Amino acid sequence: MANPKFPSREKLADRDWRIRAAAVRDIADGATLVEVVAGDSSASVRSGAANELTSQDVLSLVARSDRDGGVRAAAAAKLTEQGPLFGIALSDMDWRGRLAAVKNITNETMLAQIAGNDCNEKVRRRAAGMLTGQYVRAGTATHDPDWSVRAVSVARITEQDILARIARNDIDSRVRLTAVKKLTDEDALARTAFEDRDWRVRLRAVAKITGQIPLAAIVMTDKNRQVYEAAMAKLADQHILSRIARSSASWPVRAAATARVTDEAALCEIVIKDANWYVRQLAAEKISCPATLAQVAKFDQDQRVRLVAVGKLTEIAAGKPAPSGVGRNGGGERVRSRR
Repeated sequence: MANPKFPSREKLADRDWRIRAAAVRDIADGATLVEVVAGDSSASVRSGAANELTSQDVLSLVARSDRDGGVRAAAAAKLTEQGPLFGIALSDMDWRGRLAAVKNITNETMLAQIAGNDCNEKVRRRAAGMLTGQYVRAGTATHDPDWSVRAVSVARITEQDILARIARNDIDSRVRLTAVKKLTDEDALARTAFEDRDWRVRLRAVAKITGQIPLAAIVMTDKNRQVYEAAMAKLADQHILSRIARSSASWPVRAAATARVTDEAALCEIVIKDANWYVRQLAAEKISCPATLAQVAKFDQDQRVRLVAVGKLTEIAAGKPAPSGVGRNGGGERVRSRR
């Protein structure tokens, strides 16, 4: 019976490449592997033989000279010597061979040259992702023509000035978003939240802002609901919330702010002066001033608001909560109409 470590010559000479490929996986003899990788007509068989080789000299030769790019890539993937790897990464006509070589390169200078010059974005992206120097990565992050290569580089940058510049200037929103995720500088985040043309980038910036004044400005100026609601959710200053509730040109913004206002005087002003019935209703539900509630119950132009005021007055007089249906539609569900 044949020793499985030394397959019979019949299997290695079989006309079916799949049988030859299966036989290669059991070869333990280096000379036989060299013979197969040098002479077999099937790229799959030669690639399998290259996977089993250990000699760096033979692997280097195969990686440079085999006629098939996949075989060259298989050999390059087993190489560890930096010189041959760099040569392959620069000269192989097939991007697969160059990519396989790049994966084993550890020299920063070599990687920087590949990241800056290779014609294939997959190869540049891999090299860029392996760079460690901040300013080396910054070059790729700002100058590569492919957005994905720039994004990979940006994701590894920590220098705030560089990130802020990319967040402000990159033409692709995906790269800017990647930069914003790494930003911690409050001024740069605020600038992005105000100026970026993509609402998703602005939203990400808002999520990282803590300053109440920039958040308030975003609430007052941003037209995207998700953005201004995210900013509103982070506001805690009652003075700012009251000002927004009384002065925003957008009724949904005023409503969102009113729902978070606790100052009685501000709520009384809102329930009397706001032009939108729903905003007034929200304010009426939160006040306890009998005089103001009586005025609303008598004079508000919308029946829904008057009913809320009547319910609140009943609650105050009886010393118990008003019925839950007061100020709501027939099913107890809060009315959301704009008008």
